[in-house]
Amino acid sequence: AGPTVGVIRLLLALLCSAFLPFAHADEPRVSESDLLGTISISGDWKFQPGDDLTWSSPEFDDSHWADAPLPGRWPVGGYPESNQFGWYRLTLALAAYEDGQPASDFELALRTGKVMSAFEVYAGGELVGGVGKLPPLAEINYDRMTVLPIPRSAIGADGTLVLALRVWGGPLSSANVWGGGPYEGDFALGNYSDLLLTGIARQIPGLLICVLFVGFGIYHLYLYRRNRQLDTYLWFGLMAINIGVYGLMLNQWKYAADLSFVAYKKIEFGSIYLFPALVIQMLWTLLDRPITPLLRAYQFSFVAAAITVVAIPGLDINAATLGYFQMWAMPLLVMAPWLMTSQLRAGHPEARTLFVGVMIFFATCINDLLIDIARVETARLMPYGFVAIMLAMAVSLANRFTANMSRLEEEVAERTQALSAANARLAEAARIDPLTGLFNRRGFVEEAEVEIQRVFRGGKP
Repeated sequence: AGPTVGVIRLLLALLCSAFLPFAHADEPRVSESDLLGTISISGDWKFQPGDDLTWSSPEFDDSHWADAPLPGRWPVGGYPESNQFGWYRLTLALAAYEDGQPASDFELALRTGKVMSAFEVYAGGELVGGVGKLPPLAEINYDRMTVLPIPRSAIGADGTLVLALRVWGGPLSSANVWGGGPYEGDFALGNYSDLLLTGIARQIPGLLICVLFVGFGIYHLYLYRRNRQLDTYLWFGLMAINIGVYGLMLNQWKYAADLSFVAYKKIEFGSIYLFPALVIQMLWTLLDRPITPLLRAYQFSFVAAAITVVAIPGLDINAATLGYFQMWAMPLLVMAPWLMTSQLRAGHPEARTLFVGVMIFFATCINDLLIDIARVETARLMPYGFVAIMLAMAVSLANRFTANMSRLEEEVAERTQALSAANARLAEAARIDPLTGLFNRRGFVEEAEVEIQRVFRGGKP
């Protein structure tokens, strides 16, 4: 038993020595090669509800704080006992700064995600920036991501960097609907210029899609202006522009317009609330179904909601009406599939394509409803649903246009054939005497000219 116990003790000693460096590593270690790229610092941070500026100090001991994911949305209602304030802290060991400053063209920076409803970032106890304004100024801006330079003075002599995120969850009205805290986006460290360019490049595809949608919509409005009978082009154009505007409100490029955050949110919510009304008009028109008075009233209720949320100042109306809007839109999630199913059974040519696109869109709507109502932690998919329904309706319009062109070509061919037959009958009537059925003077002259030409060609009398 003695040798066996000795072997076991030796193995345990080797295991302990192997894991000892990790057991004593109080902070994540970032190597120089990692830092020269872009390194994500999302994950578990230390978190504490409340507000105390001393919590930004590198010397503050946060070991008793709880671990919390970043990003990670706060519970509904937020933390009213702390006036909707909370702090996050993360300590990093930057190997690149242990032996001095990195390359001269390297400027350390932090890229933030989206935080509800305003925040400040501290590095080494120094305030380096933020988005929105915390109370008492209380300016909400929870949709903007930013890149903040970290000064060299914020990094300790041993390369230790302490980051602190001071978050205000917003007023109680929004906290009761959306919660608060960092809820979306990747927090990362890296070179300032690299983070800035990467953030811009990530937003370009979404911006191009929005511009494409708006341009597509304007083109269809132009076609409707040329031919007022193409009413489906009118509604499709308006819906495409509406989706393009909504998508732009989700893109960071919108801040180039330099509008207030409230104005951006008014445009976003107005486009969302207006969308069901356009869907009703587009679907029922494209499927050749009349809109009943009751359905028309239901449609105009969404138009009224869009006007109301845009006209009333402030964002409280947005938070107060969002849940009601989502519930009020539920009947449309039943009526539209029922309409398409009935038209599909009736053999309507566009019903199948529309059914696929609309069902994808409704699935994304249900996903986003679960995020807002049931607090399901997943990505929002409604923008992809907008793309699906746009493609489905574009294909349906193209099919209808092709069918109309084919039908017009058939009608033109039939009428051309009928016109040729009528011309032949008129020509025959002009050559034949109606009483005797013999050639008249015109017919005789035409036949004589044919015979004379034959004589000259053949050389025969």
